[in-house]
Amino acid sequence: MAWIQKLKMRFRRDPGIVLVEAVVAMGIFGFVLASFATVSTSSSQIQTTAISHGVAIQAAQGVVEQARSAAWGKVAVKAAPAAGSTEVRETAGLFPATQTVTVRGLPVKLTTTVKWKDNRVHVAGQHPYASKVITVTASWTEQGVERTAPAQEALLTPSVSEVPPAGVVEVR
Repeated sequence: MAWIQKLKMRFRRDPGIVLVEAVVAMGIFGFVLASFATVSTSSSQIQTTAISHGVAIQAAQGVVEQARSAAWGKVAVKAAPAAGSTEVRETAGLFPATQTVTVRGLPVKLTTTVKWKDNRVHVAGQHPYASKVITVTASWTEQGVERTAPAQEALLTPSVSEVPPAGVVEVR
């Protein structure tokens, strides 16, 4: 109780000190509030980017899963075949080279490549390629900046009855 008496005496001697203390307290409160607003905005942007990243990976994995469930001989990019290339391109291919899909309101650009996988255990008389690798890269634009998720890949092996087409040649 004695400290309250001392505080009252102090304010009676210098009444202007209360106004100075109030201004300093409001300044400290304003600084803390501005810092909180900055951190809150920054964490919101980070969360938005993380959600978009997850959505883009989901879209790319969807294409990879579609390739895994398709017949091995039909997994190709829709394009004219390129001579001397390890890319698997067919006009009747299942996947466009690029496509834009909208997942949960986010437009995601998917870039798909299908390539022959070099068969390191080459047996005489067999084709040098025994499987395909599908790679799907997802990108999106966020606040004017293009972002890209890590590529999603899958190794696709043929069934016993499927073989690579005769026109495919090994390129080194």
